[in-house]
Amino acid sequence: MDYVNNKLLENNILLFQKYLKTKKKFDYLKVDYEIHKLNVGESKTVLQFDAKLYEENNKKLKEVQDYLATEFFILAQNIVRFTNYQSVDVDDAVQEGVYICLSRVERFDPTRGSKAFNFLTTCLIHHLRQIYRSNKNFIELKRKYCDYYMQKHCRELPAKRNERLGKK
Repeated sequence: MDYVNNKLLENNILLFQKYLKTKKKFDYLKVDYEIHKLNVGESKTVLQFDAKLYEENNKKLKEVQDYLATEFFILAQNIVRFTNYQSVDVDDAVQEGVYICLSRVERFDPTRGSKAFNFLTTCLIHHLRQIYRSNKNFIELKRKYCDYYMQKHCRELPAKRNERLGKK
């Protein structure tokens, strides 16, 4: 069983947030650069867009994102193994867990005093509980429908058979 190092995870989450913020800023500058270029018709603008820095930032962002995805996979796998819900497919639950971690990592704030491991574990368990409840409700609904269907047709079948045979 693999484990997640909380301090290393927090450092990489902070790096991810930093690179993501820079990427969003670059994306904004890139759009502004293209709009200004179209409006003025010149290639030189007040806002110089540096494509090399943009690509370098995206490369670093991708590396950190890949590392976090690996760590989130380990975390999700351990939590899914621990929860052991019978109606949820394990592989699907692990994939959902990685996706949830990647989507929630932007909202993590270490200045609030919580640890990354605790924050992500809470998010994962909450989401898995929602999946389990929806699957359980679906299975229960399906069972009730089957019971209703069988009751309805079991009552009607003898009556139809009697009609066919000419009995009352």
